[in-house]
Amino acid sequence: MKIKFKIIDLLHQAKYLKTLGLIAVFVFTTTIKGQNGNHNWQGFGSVTKGMAYNDYLNTVFHDTIDDLLYMGGLFTNVNNHFTPCIAAWNGTQWNPLDSGTYDNVWAITRYQNKIYVGGQFRSVDYDNIPANGIATWDGSQWDSLPISFKNNGNVLGFKEYNNELYVFGSFDTIGNIAMNSLAKWNGSQWSDVYNLPNFASGNSIQGINEIEFYNGNLYIGGNFYNPTNNIRDIAMYDGTNWVSVGPAPGMYGGLNYIHDMEIYKGDLYVAGSIYKSAGNVGNFIQRWDGSQWHEVGGSLWGTQARCLLAHKDYLYVGGEFGWAGEDSIPAYSLARWDGSQWCAYDSYINASVIDLAIYKDTLIVAGGFSTIAGDTIHKIAKYTNGNWVDSCGALVGINNPLPNTQNSILIYPNPANASVTIVTADDITEVKFYNALGQVVLSNTSMNNSKKVILNVQAYPMGMYTIQVKTRENQLLHQKLIIQ
Repeated sequence: MKIKFKIIDLLHQAKYLKTLGLIAVFVFTTTIKGQNGNHNWQGFGSVTKGMAYNDYLNTVFHDTIDDLLYMGGLFTNVNNHFTPCIAAWNGTQWNPLDSGTYDNVWAITRYQNKIYVGGQFRSVDYDNIPANGIATWDGSQWDSLPISFKNNGNVLGFKEYNNELYVFGSFDTIGNIAMNSLAKWNGSQWSDVYNLPNFASGNSIQGINEIEFYNGNLYIGGNFYNPTNNIRDIAMYDGTNWVSVGPAPGMYGGLNYIHDMEIYKGDLYVAGSIYKSAGNVGNFIQRWDGSQWHEVGGSLWGTQARCLLAHKDYLYVGGEFGWAGEDSIPAYSLARWDGSQWCAYDSYINASVIDLAIYKDTLIVAGGFSTIAGDTIHKIAKYTNGNWVDSCGALVGINNPLPNTQNSILIYPNPANASVTIVTADDITEVKFYNALGQVVLSNTSMNNSKKVILNVQAYPMGMYTIQVKTRENQLLHQKLIIQ
């Protein structure tokens, strides 16, 4: 059974959804810039050569000591070289870390003169070194830690604090010590963190996606809930006990979870699958001032927010969304918050932004995308236009039942849950649906050269999709669609 929930409230719909007996949203796609190129974004070398369409990146990390940019995720080839799941950019080219990890990499950091790598792999170096979810790289060879997870564990992140490395993810035991998905490593031994309990129900293991030290207290965020503890998805250690953040259980809704947390201008921001319709104050993002939760400028709208990055005066947000703020400005998987308003970039990113980083004072985005503004840029890109953004204004609704230019597309209803209608000014020859990872989930060429097609979407899971329409003139038009 498909669970329905309201993604955009009636106020937002009234602003930009116009009707002629139908609910529709009309926008001009930015993808038409692709033929002339968009010089605001650039790729890194020949990363696209050999990288498969359904590969994706989970993490990027700039090691300022050796001045290398690391990327990790799920891939096997970079620049037509065998580079399984992790690679390093030296300013000129991507290089493998020996034979890599052979499975998903979720986190990379530097600690005590070594690069620490976390993920869901079980070995490194052509399977010669057992490494259950965590390994180290010294610049020339791999190594494992002397004591690792008793059972298969997944490491989702690292954070250094007071000269200790906090390791978090989804694991239960290290050696013979119960850790419940959060542990400390001092370079020689493990220890637990404030006797953290397992907030997951039954025999499940809680998942911790991020931790943050805010106002002297430790916060954890992820996917967990136990009715006995009445703590859901976020918890704080107050010096004595683990407690909910705000009124119990903290987050509301069984479909909610937190992906990331970041401190910005004195507040703690959280991002994830957070829904106002479930009772939360924000949609995908909200902020905590130490005593209560606040919405962030009208929230985000789409599927979810995946990552946060505070840099200088701005908070950058990446994920799978299409609009930002009270005025619903179009923001395709990337938006910027300055403490008072949302701003967006002029570039259509065709799939999820999963991580953000700063490299040589330049914004880096990484994820599952394959094009930005119509240009082929696989999985990782840098923004080359400094602090410039396209718009901090409102999305304008147009009361025209048909697109009035050759480079436009009309999709309605949006969000949709049963069927969707696609209208263009030219005959449609092909329609493709891409999910958030950039995978093709529908490819239909039975269009009969019509300017209007109706497709059933009931079989597709809830989320944000990219619709690609090919016309008789071989134009490729793109638009976001939310299925709820």
